[in-house]
Parts: sequence; C-alpha cells; structure tokens
Amino acid sequence: MIPKFITGGRMKTLIVLFLFIAQTCFAAEKMNYTVGIGNGGQALLGIDLSVPVSSDFGVQIGSGLQLEFRPCFDVGITYKLPLISKNDKLVASFIKQGFEDNLYFHYASLTYLYQSWYTAQLGAGYLLDSKINGKANKDNQAVLIVSLGFSQNI
Repeated sequence: MIPKFITGGRMKTLIVLFLFIAQTCFAAEKMNYTVGIGNGGQALLGIDLSVPVSSDFGVQIGSGLQLEFRPCFDVGITYKLPLISKNDKLVASFIKQGFEDNLYFHYASLTYLYQSWYTAQLGAGYLLDSKINGKANKDNQAVLIVSLGFSQNI
C-alpha cells in the first residue's frame, strides 16, 4: 500500500519542506544536484538533489518529466561505499511516475551510483502498484533502472 501523503495533493509541501530542511540543517555539508536522462524518477529529463546527512548516509529527492509531460518523482536514501571509492553510492529509493488516477507507476528500487562531474546509475526496480487506462496492471514486476547525467556541488 502506498502512503496517502505520496499519492495525495501534498507532494509540493513535502518537496518544499525537504528543501527547507536541506538548506537550514545541512548547509555545512556539500549538497549536489544532478541533471540528466533517467534522473528524477526515471524521467526523460530530470533533476536530483542529494543532501548528505552524515559522512556515509544521505537523502536524495528528484523530479522530472516523462513523455507527454507526465511528471515523475523520486525520494531515496544514499549510502556511500567507502571501500570502493569516494564516488560510489548505493541508493534505495521510491519512484512515482504519473500523478493521474488512470495512469501511474510506483516502484521501489536499489541502484549503484557513480558520481563525479558526471553520474551513472544502474540497478533494479520492483513494481509496487500501477494503473493503465484506469485498470490495475501487474505486468513486468522487475524493471531495469538506468540514468546518466551531469553533477555539480552546491
């Protein structure tokens, strides 16, 4: 079951609250944003904001647009993999594609993220819930998660 605050009309409030907390609480740490293909909830063109909470963990939130200007959203937790390199992260996230009642997809995903001046992300997602033309759809439970983009520290 998807939490009501994610599927309801309170999404804007959640995003604004996240940005406020990120700017006020974690301003000493280096935040960064990424723009590219597959970012922001597997969007055609999207943006992700990553905020470190500690030396190893962080929070990521993103938004973007699919074809036909269908909005996408993602929120996740990042874990820095210190044994491999300082640029490698593991990302566990929730992805929401589409906000209409008759066409949407919800995924849970786990991905590997390499982040330097560019980013490359590869992993797998599991379909939690979806509707196509107002009917529940459970085809293709597992999906490939891929994104490429450019990254910049704030």
